[in-house]
Amino acid sequence: MPEERLPDDIAAAFAAWLDGTCGAADAARLVAWLSAHPRRAGALRDEAGMHVALGVLLAPAAEGRDFARAVSSHLAAADGVLPDRVMTSIRGARAARRARPIVAGAFALAAIAAAALIVVILGAGARVPAEAPATEATISGTAVVDGLALAPGDRRELTAGAIATVAAGDEALISDRDGTVATIRGAATLRADGPARLSLERGAAIAARSAPRSPWRIATPHAEVALAAMTIEVDADCTWIAADAAVAALVAGRPLELPVGAMTISASGVVRREAAGAARTLDRAAARVDRAFDACAFAPAPGSRRGLPLASFTYAAPSQPTFASVVWPVTLADDETGVAMWIRASRVSPAARHAGAYVALVVAQDGADHLVAQVQVFPGDDRWLRLSGRLATARLNWSRPGEALEPLAPASVRTLALRAYLGSFEATITAPEVLRTDASDR
Repeated sequence: MPEERLPDDIAAAFAAWLDGTCGAADAARLVAWLSAHPRRAGALRDEAGMHVALGVLLAPAAEGRDFARAVSSHLAAADGVLPDRVMTSIRGARAARRARPIVAGAFALAAIAAAALIVVILGAGARVPAEAPATEATISGTAVVDGLALAPGDRRELTAGAIATVAAGDEALISDRDGTVATIRGAATLRADGPARLSLERGAAIAARSAPRSPWRIATPHAEVALAAMTIEVDADCTWIAADAAVAALVAGRPLELPVGAMTISASGVVRREAAGAARTLDRAAARVDRAFDACAFAPAPGSRRGLPLASFTYAAPSQPTFASVVWPVTLADDETGVAMWIRASRVSPAARHAGAYVALVVAQDGADHLVAQVQVFPGDDRWLRLSGRLATARLNWSRPGEALEPLAPASVRTLALRAYLGSFEATITAPEVLRTDASDR
């Protein structure tokens, strides 16, 4: 007696899994159904075997991948158990029967692999589904691999266990023969866990393109994702992802499909999306060094941090220091009630009797300025630090004697300044952001 037809959603999920397009939600549904219907694993094994056999048969041809996709259409089987994958370019039943002996040989070679595929499906809840690329990834650019610096123009294979580091301001390119390409930017530490799986312990990975049938998996301390068109940045407390399309991920042991857009994933597995339009980025080109105070250097820099353009900021405190100040003219809307910026120091020399130098965000109105956010930067600390605050909690920093001050409100703000004092340092900063009232700080 023929077995019952697979439920439509399960048949669709299994077909997507074979094609390498199965999302996390469909994978979880397929795992749950197979666990509840173990007797159906044999039929699925046969279907998987045919899929593998076609791949074995066609892969050696230069046009194999395109042809394999062409012949992987679905027709209902006579007994209605599962769709059969057939060669759609073959016309008529006789031609189809002539093709079967050819496929059968490859099918025999694929039998063990087919059984393994079912095991992988049943274990899909433990990792992001993916097919391994044909070769190990290679790395080029400015990086140190297992303690040895890459020479200009050199390319090295990232074998399992290899550790690559990229210094702040440098970048390296990782690629494979399947067409996956990713840029790694410093300060970054990356480990190759095996074919198609990399661990990004800190730094940023920007995927230029990824082969859809063999995506890499990028593991961070907070999540594991199938690498696609996206940017991933890893901090000590969270992973930030900006994805151009939905992404299969494993977060806190559970499969998820991450949405399009920017989001953070915390150490506890909380995914928080960034609302579109919640912040406005100020133009780097509009900044000016305030010549009324100590000299400093400010210039645009390559790269980005969480989608924000970068700049270099250098302050060498003189023997009789005041502070250094870089100023942006700003006009705030009524709902723009906060400001924020990221900063990462590469060198810090605190003033005498101080453990670290200070940087602050200050807003000015006519006749007064107000301290919105401040952080102390210590020698040797190369983490990205977040400066952010709201006008409602700003503290009066200076006022002109005898000046009648109006309340600090968005309409009264004239400038935003980054100030540095009590030490010298070199740092990379992001362009500042203006935060809206309903925006949570990112």
